[in-house]
Amino acid sequence: MQDLTIDLFGGPSPQLADVAVLKTTGLITTVATIGRENLAYLLTVSNAGPHIAEGAWLVDRLPPTGTAVFASSDQGAYDATTQRVKAQLGNMGVGESLDVHVAVTPIGGPMITNWAEVGSAVIDPLPANNTSHVVSVAIPALDTDRDGIPDWWTQDQFGRPTNALPNDDEDHDLITTLNEYRMLSSPHQANLPFRIEEIGCVHGGLVTFETKVGRTYEVQFKSNLQATAWWPLGVRGGTDARVSYYDPSEDPLRFYRVIIRVP
Repeated sequence: MQDLTIDLFGGPSPQLADVAVLKTTGLITTVATIGRENLAYLLTVSNAGPHIAEGAWLVDRLPPTGTAVFASSDQGAYDATTQRVKAQLGNMGVGESLDVHVAVTPIGGPMITNWAEVGSAVIDPLPANNTSHVVSVAIPALDTDRDGIPDWWTQDQFGRPTNALPNDDEDHDLITTLNEYRMLSSPHQANLPFRIEEIGCVHGGLVTFETKVGRTYEVQFKSNLQATAWWPLGVRGGTDARVSYYDPSEDPLRFYRVIIRVP
C-alpha cells in the first residue's frame, strides 16, 4: 500500500472594496438655457466594503465639444483635450462616501448625456454600480427680434422681451447694449464692465478676473505688442465668481487679454 501525500497551500483572502457612484442633477439644472445657466451635477462616491478602497478615483466623461466647453469641479481637475473631469479620491474607508460637484457650460444640445465612472486599486466584487449617467437638456435662448440679444436678458434689464436697442449706450460708458449682454454687465450703470482685475507675478504670471455663468473666458498672451498673433493659455468657464489663471512662464515681459465667448 502506497501513501498519497497532498500539499495544501493557503494564503490571505483578496482585498475587496465595492465602490459605487451615483450621479444626480439639481431640479433647476436638469434643463438649462444655453448662455444663461450651467448644468450642475452631484456625484456621490461610496465604498460598501468589505475592505478599504485604496487609491479610489473618479472620471466624469463630458459630452463632445459641441455640447459642452468647460467643466469645473471641487475635487477633480478638468482636461479639455479629453473632455473629462478626473479626481483622485485617495483611500476610502468602509461605509465612507463623499460628494463631487461638477458644473458644465453647455453650448449646444438639446440632449446632453454625462457619464461618471469610479474604481480603486483593489478588486471590486460588484462592478455593475461603478458607472452612472444623467441625461439633461440644453435649449437655445429665444431671440424673437433677432437682434443678437436673447429675450430673457432683455426682459431682465428692460422689463420687455424685445427691442433692447443693441447699438444704444444708455449709461454712456462707451459699451453698447449688445456688448453689455455679451459681458453680462448692466446697461444702466457705467464703469461696471468686464476687466482684468489683477496681474500678479508668482514665478510666472497670475491673471485674475470676474466671471459670469453662461460664458467662457479664453486667456491669451503675447510678449511683443507689435506682434500680430496672440497665443492661447487656456479656457475658463464662468462661475459668477473671481477666478485666477496661472501662467508658468518666467518671460520678463508678457501682455494678456481675455476673450469672452458667448454660446
